[in-house]
Amino acid sequence: KDEGLLKHSRSEHRWEWNANTIESRDVDDNCLDLLTRKLNKLDPQMQAFLNKASCLGSGGHVSFLTTGDQGMSTILLLETAVNEGLISKVGSDCFKFSHGQIASLVYSRIPPGEREALHVSLGKDIWKHASVEEVEALVYVIVEQLSHGTGLITDRDERADVAKMFLMAGSKAVKTSSFTAAERLYLQGSTLLSETDWTNHNYELSLRLFTSCAEAQVMTGNYDGSIITLNAVLVNACLIDQMRAYSILVQCLGLQGKHVEAVETGLQALAMLGEKIPLHPTEEEMMLTLKQTRAMLVGVQMKEIVDSKAMTDAGQSAALNLLMRLSRYAYLV
Repeated sequence: KDEGLLKHSRSEHRWEWNANTIESRDVDDNCLDLLTRKLNKLDPQMQAFLNKASCLGSGGHVSFLTTGDQGMSTILLLETAVNEGLISKVGSDCFKFSHGQIASLVYSRIPPGEREALHVSLGKDIWKHASVEEVEALVYVIVEQLSHGTGLITDRDERADVAKMFLMAGSKAVKTSSFTAAERLYLQGSTLLSETDWTNHNYELSLRLFTSCAEAQVMTGNYDGSIITLNAVLVNACLIDQMRAYSILVQCLGLQGKHVEAVETGLQALAMLGEKIPLHPTEEEMMLTLKQTRAMLVGVQMKEIVDSKAMTDAGQSAALNLLMRLSRYAYLV
């Protein structure tokens, strides 16, 4: 039975209590204690509803809490929570806890062993009920929930699917130049993959996650972390796919002022593609290369170059991209 020591006035939009009554009942003058007592007296379904809502933080979209109603419907539970003064509606589709302390208190009462499972269940449910377009819009919400309990996801295919979500979220963060968030999301996604994923149908996913993560780490100045991430690519990827990793590595070294090491690393990678360029060419070597280039361009009009087809050879394309990255540091060596 609710003792009525703490009440929410809907007309005044505030919590009210009678201090004399509280003192006479020998209750500590502590709002959190009173809220705890109130929460303890709630129906178990209402407590479960509030627990799920608190996993979203201070509030969210009502649809996030719809998981297939059992007993009291989600709408009825929400209305009851509003009447109790625990939750407020925001517009017609959203909600928020009436006070941040209420959300924190409700969340703290969830047994630690159950929190991870509740977060994962909530994340999966939002994902399941969202359309393709909605998933892209809600990807941050989904991965935030899943990130609390990735250890509970054990099926290999499911772990790969979740990793794709983290890749999507990281890429979305990069588009807004939120590189710190992108690094965190890419790293979380990469932990869901194993060494065997480099040898099966998840190869492309592994490649994209690790190379994207390394690029984000370079942008945040986490050069040591980037080198560790790139090593996974250099060990597991095919030669052509290693070139992007080498390009990122060159940038990583160059930004640290290690220009000679950056150029040497790039030239070593080019040599692996059959493009051998000396670090310190002699004047004779440079003149010979210049003459050969001029000979190739004899009779070729600029319009022919502009209208020429895009390069299709993957090796040559990788070599050209790496040369462009190297040119930034070659003049400094």
